Amino acid sequence: MPFSILTEQSLGTLPKPYSVSDILKLTKNSTAILKIFDTNPNLVALLDSDEGKIVLKRFGWRNPLHFYISPFKYSRARMSWETSQTLDSAGITPKPLFVHTKKKLGFKYQNFFITKAIEPHVKFRKFLKEERNIKNITSAIQNLAVAIAKMHSLGIYHRDLTTGNFLIDKQLNVYIVDLNRARNVVVLTIRQCLKDLSKIYFEKQSVLPQSELADYFFKKYALQSELQLDWLTGYWKYRKRLIRYRKKRLRLRKLFK
Repeated sequence: MPFSILTEQSLGTLPKPYSVSDILKLTKNSTAILKIFDTNPNLVALLDSDEGKIVLKRFGWRNPLHFYISPFKYSRARMSWETSQTLDSAGITPKPLFVHTKKKLGFKYQNFFITKAIEPHVKFRKFLKEERNIKNITSAIQNLAVAIAKMHSLGIYHRDLTTGNFLIDKQLNVYIVDLNRARNVVVLTIRQCLKDLSKIYFEKQSVLPQSELADYFFKKYALQSELQLDWLTGYWKYRKRLIRYRKKRLRLRKLFK
C-alpha cells in the first residue's frame, strides 16, 4: 500500500521488543545500541531484536533549510524503503523491515528506516585497503560490478555510489546501502549509468593498482549489463568531470566563508 496523506505513516513490521516511541527516544548513549555507525546528522546504529540484529537509520537535518523545504520532497526514509523493496528482490541490499514517517502540514518531523543487519561486514573502502589476497579482491570487485549492474537493470539510479556505501560480508557478497538519494527512473540512460559509476573510487592503497581494479570491474559490469560499450573510457571521462566539479565547488565554498 503506498503512503497516504495521513500525518503518521508506517510500513513493514517493527522488530520486537521495540515500539516507535522506543526508537525515537534512542540517543547515541543508549544501552540498547550495540554499535554506532554514524551520528551526524543521522543516527545509524546496530541494535539487537527478537528477530536478530537490525540496523536503524533515523534521519536528521544537516541544515535547517532542509526541514523547511521538506514538504516539497519525499522523506528520506520513504525513498530508502521503496528503493530497498526493489533491490531486495535481487538480494543486493540488506532486507528492509520497517519504515516510519511523521509529518505535519507536510513538514517531516520524524522519519526512520530499519533493515536486517549484515553481520559481520566491512565497508568496501576498508576492504580494498586492508585485503591482501588478490583472488579475494578480484572476486569482490566482480561481485560489486554484478550488484551495480543488477541495480541499474532494475531502473535504480543510486546517485551516491561511493565505496563507503557498499558492504561486504565474509563470503564476499556485496550489499548496496544508503538509498535515500536513489530514484527509480525505470530505464537508465548511458549517461546516468556513467554518472553513477563515476562516484566509485578504485582505492590507490590496494595491493592491485587502480587500473587493474577498474579493468576487472568494467569487464564484469559490461557482461552483466549486456551493453558492450567502452565503459572503462567512459568512466575515466566522467570521473575527471566529477573531480573538476568538486574542486570548483570547494573553491566557491572557501570564497564565501
